[in-house]
Amino acid sequence: MRAGPDARAAHASADRSRKQILEFLVSLDCDVAQGFLLSRPLPPTSSQPALEAAADWETPDLVAPSLAGSLELTFDDGPDPVWTPAVLAALRGSPLRATFFVVATRVGEHPELVAAVRAAGHSVELHCYSHLRHTEADRATIEHDTERALAVLRGAGIEPQRWRTPDGLIAPWTPEIAAAHRLELCGWDVDTNDQRGHRAERMLAEAGPSLRPGAVVLLHDGLGPGDQRDGCEETVRFARLIAAEATAT
Repeated sequence: MRAGPDARAAHASADRSRKQILEFLVSLDCDVAQGFLLSRPLPPTSSQPALEAAADWETPDLVAPSLAGSLELTFDDGPDPVWTPAVLAALRGSPLRATFFVVATRVGEHPELVAAVRAAGHSVELHCYSHLRHTEADRATIEHDTERALAVLRGAGIEPQRWRTPDGLIAPWTPEIAAAHRLELCGWDVDTNDQRGHRAERMLAEAGPSLRPGAVVLLHDGLGPGDQRDGCEETVRFARLIAAEATAT
């Protein structure tokens, strides 16, 4: 049976998106992600464009190199076989050392990605097994989720020291679970709101006034619940902008 006009248009749109993302990743010398994209289809694109036109936001004044070099970039909801390698490529050659708070189920699917993160000198820490909000679950459920996640990470040779809970939410008993596993709860100082799909320039312009030496910056190298975007390209571009400034020190 032949595909109808709507199906053909959807396939054409997906092919264009696939090509654009591949070209972007190749520009970052991202061979791991390139191989993935050549072998697997992308998810359908949203009917509502998530990114503003480039003309909508001029490139902002970038942060001072000394400040950029002191920031701790943190990435939640990975590892992702496309976007985690792209982030690593964006940071390559810079003095920045990032922290990746990982979803254990994704670690189980792609252990080679956490190995690549660690080989690049970055840290891998705990996010969750399932993306459960602590304020919407009971203690026993979160204890079980945490134990499952830690088992997966230990199986990958990772002994987490820090824990960022899903959406940064904690229940009254969350610190007790953290203490039982000798985990330090970790929040953030600056939320880039990259899940909204804004361009990197806009994220940097809006986050800039809140940046200070040593600030912990929240980003996402994987798609999670509530994302308003189809990919993490602008997150990668944000990392690249900060890395370029940090390298200028």
